[in-house]
Amino acid sequence: SVGDSMILFTDARVPPTQTINALTVAGSLSFAPIQRLEAAVSAYFNFLPIYSSVADSQVRYLGINARVGFRVPWPPQPWQLTLYGGWYYLTMFVSPEDRGFTGMNGPQLYPTLSYTFKNGNVASIYAKYSPMFNGFSVMTPTNCEVAAGIGYGFALPKGHSIQLSFDFSTSSLLIADILLTTTTMTLGVGWGFSI
Repeated sequence: SVGDSMILFTDARVPPTQTINALTVAGSLSFAPIQRLEAAVSAYFNFLPIYSSVADSQVRYLGINARVGFRVPWPPQPWQLTLYGGWYYLTMFVSPEDRGFTGMNGPQLYPTLSYTFKNGNVASIYAKYSPMFNGFSVMTPTNCEVAAGIGYGFALPKGHSIQLSFDFSTSSLLIADILLTTTTMTLGVGWGFSI
């Protein structure tokens, strides 16, 4: 999928808050190894900066996550509730290099709820909570990312679909008494298929 991201980034070392607009590419792969169990991996990258409120400064994020979910038998179809748990990795690419962070990672809780219409279209919603670690060092509980999103998939022939999505996330990090915050909103469109 491809999306338009609006990012608000604050680093206490280099005020003020920086506003960034960027094109984001994302992809995901999921499969069900056994009944009621689903595994998934996904990634995104702000690959093309369009605008920055701070001259000569670029901020981009790369996020990768892997998760395993259990398809809860309630509520009944056409609803589907899946409870995921997994691990994620988040890093920044910044210019100049006097701001931002690298190599954050941690566990994640990731429930999703979807509804399949009679015509095959699917509406979905998710939430995510991820405490952040620096490498493998545990940080304070207030260092975390909270995210949520909605999506709608239009069913096409041969298992294909067109996906529309809106995602919101906010994170807060306190590293060596330096506060870094990020708020991101992304509107995306993608192509889905089954193999």
